[in-house]
Amino acid sequence: MALTATAIAADERGDLAQAQGLATQARSLTELAHGTLQQVPSNDQPKDPWQRLLEVYGHTAQAANSLLPAYAGSHGIGREELETAAASMDKARVELPAMCFDLPADVETPAAS
Repeated sequence: MALTATAIAADERGDLAQAQGLATQARSLTELAHGTLQQVPSNDQPKDPWQRLLEVYGHTAQAANSLLPAYAGSHGIGREELETAAASMDKARVELPAMCFDLPADVETPAAS
């Protein structure tokens, strides 16, 4: 979500090259995360939190897509999609252990420029 937010900020500043580059990375990460979630056997998935996380990744991907030329028709929906993703994340945080949301120390998040 942070990468997508940074991409949206770059788009709003008019830095299309950075916005599209970051959006491409964000989309790849959301697809990877979504795929990882789908690999967990369904009987091991806590139903409601799992659905919330899938929503987070879906809305975050839509936000990133809105910055890419192939999705020009959806340009401008990024902030709204990201807000919807954040709301789903807030619900998931209540339903899952805090350790599920800890970032490893070696993971970097982009700084807004």
